[in-house]
Amino acid sequence: MFNIMAKVQTLLLVCLVSFCTQAFAEADNLQVEINMHPNSKTPINQLHQQIEQHIQHAETAQKRPFEGVILINRPQDFVYQLNRSQPEKSNKHQINNQYVLGSLSKTVTAILMLQAVEHKKIALDDPANVYLETHIDNGVTIAHLLSHTSGIQPLKNNDPQLQFPAGSQFSYSNYGYHLLGRILAKINNKPYEEVVSEFAQQQQLALSANTGSTAQMAQQGKLVQGYNEQDRQRQLSELDIDTGMLAFGALQADAKSINKLQHLLHSQKLFTPALYQKMTTAYGTRNHRWGPTGYGFGLQINNQQQLTEYSHSGYIQGYISTMIYYPKQQLSVVILENTSWELDDMSRVFGLHDEIRTRIRELIQQQAE
Repeated sequence: MFNIMAKVQTLLLVCLVSFCTQAFAEADNLQVEINMHPNSKTPINQLHQQIEQHIQHAETAQKRPFEGVILINRPQDFVYQLNRSQPEKSNKHQINNQYVLGSLSKTVTAILMLQAVEHKKIALDDPANVYLETHIDNGVTIAHLLSHTSGIQPLKNNDPQLQFPAGSQFSYSNYGYHLLGRILAKINNKPYEEVVSEFAQQQQLALSANTGSTAQMAQQGKLVQGYNEQDRQRQLSELDIDTGMLAFGALQADAKSINKLQHLLHSQKLFTPALYQKMTTAYGTRNHRWGPTGYGFGLQINNQQQLTEYSHSGYIQGYISTMIYYPKQQLSVVILENTSWELDDMSRVFGLHDEIRTRIRELIQQQAE
């Protein structure tokens, strides 16, 4: 647990009175819910205040309002949940609202593939070419696609081209995960959407693989309406999701389901420990805004400052997302937003997410001292 504060504020004291109580702070544009375990020593009030400061800085200094959900959870200890909506918008963000996940979808696809490996439907060293009608170099394996080390570029003259020999370098590839989605459909004898739906039902997750217009999904109540930014103006996003996008960037879920998925995955409840070890082994290095970051199967792997961290972020028209997990602390962080900010300044797009990550890492390191 984190260090206990010298002065624990009133809200924390209230939360410690009974086995578990809830506290809400509500305004026209803000709802915060805090659930605390009675034995928690986490400075949760301090964390909330600092997150609010980061949000205010983003809104005032970067003209980048936060609208979405932040969920920080350690099962035996606490849940910190913030839902924030802009007063002028019709969206009212709740913890069970679904968002398009962007590249968090890759983690789901990797999990589904490793479950297929466990059930002996496929092997990691199988040539991808065996399962695809499109011709791919025989040296490209399922493991190469999962780890972005295949070297595959999108179709050129009907056949994918290799940038480099498979396994020799890292090159992030949405197309590689598109192929994994097609392979999962092939080996399961059903559309990728059904594979996802069955997994979601088995694990009791609000995880969807819907296709079509996100604007229509929002009107039907299936999804939070997304916005994209152009010339520093937010506009309604009308992303049209097709089947080919799902496996690498267009699955939908709520924050609670991503939080639960992280705990299931990292408590090794989704497949064997041996396969979990393979998923969390770095096969290449990604040049990331956090610095050089390892990449396993659908997961970023960071061991900076002797703190193990698994993560992924996502960006797709109308939505951005971050999920982080600290296995030693069993701590899950999920941030979902419904605005895709202009990509000319990545510190503005993901700066708030990164500041929250930095603060949580500082709290963990303080405990280790």
